[in-house]
Amino acid sequence: MARVARILPLAACLLTVPVSTVAADAVTRRETSLSLRACQPPARALVRDYQRRGLGVVRCPAPRGFSLLFVSSDANSWLDLRRGASTWSAQHAVVNRRGAGNSPNVTGLVLWLRDVQGWRGLVFTVGSRDESDERRLAYFAVRTDPSRICLLGTFDGRSEAEAAVMSRRPCVQERGAAG
Repeated sequence: MARVARILPLAACLLTVPVSTVAADAVTRRETSLSLRACQPPARALVRDYQRRGLGVVRCPAPRGFSLLFVSSDANSWLDLRRGASTWSAQHAVVNRRGAGNSPNVTGLVLWLRDVQGWRGLVFTVGSRDESDERRLAYFAVRTDPSRICLLGTFDGRSEAEAAVMSRRPCVQERGAAG
């Protein structure tokens, strides 16, 4: 009996170590919609600001502390992301990127990634047409550290973009100008 009493605490300790290691590495995924049903008009002053530039804008669901804006022109759409006083715009990355194709537009859901340190970033999809009118998709990875919002890159697959968000990969574009 004394032997069992000595082994049980050791066994309990061995069982809890891997569990806490797994929990520290756990990633929470949250998808938010860009559908017309999910998104709402933002404050009038913000709408007017975008309208002055010939753009439409709606506010879409995002985790607490973020404001996700779906912005559109006559031919393209992109996301503007606000956190506190910082605003990052995907306009340049989506519309002007090399090989963007014709009429690049944000499509689908936005995937937000969080670990024990907080919201690490997001992944969104841009669809366009190539020269032969075939549909192409690109996946954009954006870092959302408390100190900055930045583009990590564009990828051919969603899993690659997710991995970039969770990595220590350097930014390719710091805060984009939202205007």
